[in-house]
Amino acid sequence: MSPTGRAVVALGLALLALAPGHAAAHPHAWIDISVAVRFDADGRVTGLAESWLFDEFYSADTVGKGDPARIDRLIKGIMRNLAGYGYFTRVHAGGREIALAPPPPASARMEAGRLRMDFLAPLAEPVIPTQAAPLTYAVFDPTYFIEMLHAEAKDAIRLEGAPPGCRFRLLQPHPDPKAVAAAAALDRTQSGGDGLGAQFAEKVEITCEASPRP
Repeated sequence: MSPTGRAVVALGLALLALAPGHAAAHPHAWIDISVAVRFDADGRVTGLAESWLFDEFYSADTVGKGDPARIDRLIKGIMRNLAGYGYFTRVHAGGREIALAPPPPASARMEAGRLRMDFLAPLAEPVIPTQAAPLTYAVFDPTYFIEMLHAEAKDAIRLEGAPPGCRFRLLQPHPDPKAVAAAAALDRTQSGGDGLGAQFAEKVEITCEASPRP
């Protein structure tokens, strides 16, 4: 299994005894994500405030009735394990990958039987998105053991503090049929490799119009 695959196991997702009826093929767990893209006063993107809503089966198997101490231990462990994998978050701008800085502590709570984890993924360097050099981000499990898609809500993607003329668009994935077949052939004990998840990842592109000169 790849290092990323082992990280997923460490998260407690790969070894879950999911409820009967779940398909053998990847993915085996689901997370609905919401992202607030944060801008500073200079129109630069400084980080992504992410909210992950885990599926009911994972939530029930890992936190049960939602004991706060158990949730706290779980979230600390998840964040420790994700640290070496860029928090499953990839950011690009101007043709290059933008590194993430260490995040502040995450928080978590139960919502209607589902675990929600909130954390900030700060950019190591602030970025000004432009028409010529958009900023893009994607949040995904590289092995596709977990499917991570934006929640079906109007505020699942937000631009916080953005100057006028900034906008985003959600780019849906178009996986190669061979990748779809490969995912369908994998069971819970197998890793899809570190490149499979990118085939199924949504991307968000952010651009801002140049401010008019005085």
